Amino acid sequence: EIGNEMTLMFDPNNNYDFRKALTVGRALDDNGFHWFEDPVPWDDFDAVVELSRRLDTPLAMSDLAGYLFREPAHYIRLGAPRILRATARKHGITGMRKIAGMAEAFGLNCEIGTAGNSSLNAANLHVICSIGNCDYYEWWMPAEAHQFGLIDHYGLNNRMTLDAPETPGLGCELDEEWIAAHRVATLE
Repeated sequence: EIGNEMTLMFDPNNNYDFRKALTVGRALDDNGFHWFEDPVPWDDFDAVVELSRRLDTPLAMSDLAGYLFREPAHYIRLGAPRILRATARKHGITGMRKIAGMAEAFGLNCEIGTAGNSSLNAANLHVICSIGNCDYYEWWMPAEAHQFGLIDHYGLNNRMTLDAPETPGLGCELDEEWIAAHRVATLE
């Protein structure tokens, strides 16, 4: 048993149809989950609206491919979900800030999803530190799954939080040897 000291979120990664998402969502409601991420395909707008209406647990949409810049605006117009997602992998720094600004204007959070590698995750961290409507940093385990290609990787401190880099740019130095050893092709 975890108790009330841990915030719980659930992400079935767009794998449910409406009925399954509603059933699981009601169980999440009963157990005080903080959000239900990507329960149905992100472009099933009718299902997202109806689930948002029927469930207490806020839906968080979406960090999947195809959900780019216009999609969060469309969601805002529909009044669902209550949490938008963005990531440097798809939106870049400017796009994340724009989506976060749209969300903030309508009283919504923009939770930044993992970007899949160290340098893009550094961009995510910088954006999170620059906006006021993101409460979490998505940290994948094991760290080796997303920490590669840099000399020094940032990590959790003794408070189990992350500190933003203080050096110029993204605050990270590329590991040229690692990159060369993992190069697949060079375009000329």
